[in-house]
Amino acid sequence: MFKKKFLVCLLSAFLSAITLICAAAAPTTAVNTAKAATTAPSIPARKNAVKTPPVSRQELHPPQTSDFTWVVNKAGGYALAIPKVFGSDPLAELPQAQGPMLVHAASNAQLMAVNIIDPLDKEHFQSEQPLPDFPNKQVFWKWTHSAWLDWHCSLSQQTDYYGEKLLLQAQAVHDGKTYELLYIFPSSQYRTCIPQVLYSLNSFRMEYK
Repeated sequence: MFKKKFLVCLLSAFLSAITLICAAAAPTTAVNTAKAATTAPSIPARKNAVKTPPVSRQELHPPQTSDFTWVVNKAGGYALAIPKVFGSDPLAELPQAQGPMLVHAASNAQLMAVNIIDPLDKEHFQSEQPLPDFPNKQVFWKWTHSAWLDWHCSLSQQTDYYGEKLLLQAQAVHDGKTYELLYIFPSSQYRTCIPQVLYSLNSFRMEYK
C-alpha cells in the first residue's frame, strides 16, 4: 500500500514539475552563460513539447535561480545549469581530468553526470564508453522531452545499500554524437529534486562559437 501511494504521489509531482518547468520556459534566443546565471529561470523550450497535466503543484518546491550553478564544458561544447544539491565536481583538482564528461556528487546517493559518446573523438579517454546502467531498477515512466535536443527520458526507482533512490536518465543524438544525462537523488527528496533536474535538463544547450 505504501509503495502504491508513493508511486501515485511521485507521478503526480513529476507531472506537476513538467508543467511548472514548461510554463517558465518561453522560447527565446540563446543568451550567454553569464547573463543566464543572473536572470530568473527562463529556459528556451519548444512549445507544446509536453502536454499540460491537470495536477496540483502545491507540494512541489519551484526551482529558484539561486539553486543552480551554470557550468560550461569547453571540451564537450555544451553548457547547463547544475542544481547545487548535487555538490561539487570530485575531479576538479585532478590533472588532465577535464574532458567532455562532467560529474557532480554530493554523496553516493545524490549525484549527476553528463557524458558524450563520440566515435570520432580520439583525444579523450574512453570517448565511446556510455554511462553505466543500474540493475534491478523499477521504471515508472518513459517519455520524449524536447528542449533544444529531443531527449529520450526515463524516471526509475532503485534500492541498494545506499538507500532508495530515484534516477532520471536522458539520452539525445546530435551531429553524430550521443549525449547522456543522469540524475540520482534520494526518493525522499523528490519534491525538491524533480523540479530542479527537469530545469537542468531544459537548460542544456550547445555552446556555438
